[in-house]
Amino acid sequence: MLRANVEVENYTVKDAESGLKYLESKLLCIVGEPINSEHLMTTLFNISQLKNISRPAIEAIRAITYLIGEQEASKVAITISEQVKEIISGEVTSQVVIAISPHMANLLQMAEQMETNTKELEKLIDKTNEQATSSQSCTQNANSPSYSDAERQILLEAIEGNSLYKPGKTAASIAKEVQKILTTIKQDDCPDLNIKAITKLKSGGLILELNSMSLAKWLRKEGNCKHFLNALETPVEMKYHTYTVIVPFIPISTPIEDTNWRRALEMENNLTENSVILTKWIKPKHK
Repeated sequence: MLRANVEVENYTVKDAESGLKYLESKLLCIVGEPINSEHLMTTLFNISQLKNISRPAIEAIRAITYLIGEQEASKVAITISEQVKEIISGEVTSQVVIAISPHMANLLQMAEQMETNTKELEKLIDKTNEQATSSQSCTQNANSPSYSDAERQILLEAIEGNSLYKPGKTAASIAKEVQKILTTIKQDDCPDLNIKAITKLKSGGLILELNSMSLAKWLRKEGNCKHFLNALETPVEMKYHTYTVIVPFIPISTPIEDTNWRRALEMENNLTENSVILTKWIKPKHK
């Protein structure tokens, strides 16, 4: 598909600038870092981790296609070689250039494949959209989860294949029932108990978005959590939002398994204590 044809379609991403803004807003790339081949490869990997085929995935893939189009492969290869030569010289320089050449070839091949995949995915999405009715679109929008602040969200997952709601029950009616339960367990030290939004999951679970972070923290406390789950009268467990984050260029000598190192990492990046649950290498260090 020609670029002119792509740009006239109704997509958020229309050029390299809007593509970069979209990737940063979806946390698919490292915000503030300059765009180079390594950055784009990392971003492509992050996009590949997205679940299912969705509009955000299409927009992100399109953005990478535009950005790769802005990068001339030959200039990238020359620039990398010159930077390496400025740092090291002689035989070591030759060895490093030879070592990175396959990666450059892989980048070019990946860019071509991503462009092909983008065209195929666009056709699939367009075909799906034609079959969807307006009423279905309204229902999907009403049930779409809010990601404005994950700290206010509570994830409830049914146990043993049960469902927390009956078929055909609306999110609004479920919210009213859960609101009544919250009111019954309210204590003197508890903040105002109000549900801001609720999302039904296909697995039978629910995502509750509360009106404040303090309420979410209060509800996650062991005693309060147990009282709340028992009041639901359905086998259910409360789970925390966890996200996989890949951090490139970490020295292999870094003690990532050390708890004290994780706490220092949280403090350095202004993260809540114990927000980093697990750290591990993508592959064995000796490889």
